[in-house]
Amino acid sequence: MAVPGGAGGDRAPDPCGRAHGQCHLRAAGRADAVRGSAGRRAVRRGITSHPRRPLGAFLAVVVAATLAWSAPAAAADRYLCERQDGLQQLRIYEINRDNRGPFHDRFRDHALRIMQRHGFTVLDMWESDTGDRLQFVYLLSWPDEATMEARWEAFLADGEWIAIKRRTAAESGQLVREANGQPLARLSYSPACDPA
Repeated sequence: MAVPGGAGGDRAPDPCGRAHGQCHLRAAGRADAVRGSAGRRAVRRGITSHPRRPLGAFLAVVVAATLAWSAPAAAADRYLCERQDGLQQLRIYEINRDNRGPFHDRFRDHALRIMQRHGFTVLDMWESDTGDRLQFVYLLSWPDEATMEARWEAFLADGEWIAIKRRTAAESGQLVREANGQPLARLSYSPACDPA
């Protein structure tokens, strides 16, 4: 069969670089040579001899790994409360001790108001002082992860919030050393999970 752009009766080269079919025959020959002794070796040799088969092998490994992982994951899920009531997010800010007052003023007078405008639900707030670290900790509630991400994006892009952060940084310096947020999943043995 002639190939467009090729010479007369030449066949298109296989992706492995040989004349079409040679690698297929070689793979079949290798598989036949070890058939019955170690099926795994036959499959392995067949896979390595053709450039398209590694994808199949990769997919087989992914499926096997997923199945192996899903059993422990399903077992681990028994520890989670079936009734999650949305998503809670714990936020922890390490604040500069010298700027404690300006930080709390900014959060109380500005951040909370702007967060409320963007649909944030603040459940509670705390301060933790271990001597080494002064942390501001608060808990948020969201209907779901997509809502959480969209509202955080809107809050951080809010022009008023950007201007307030810029102004307070110019007046008082850096107010927050580090900010972390983590989603929380209620456990099945939590008192809040008890349906009664």
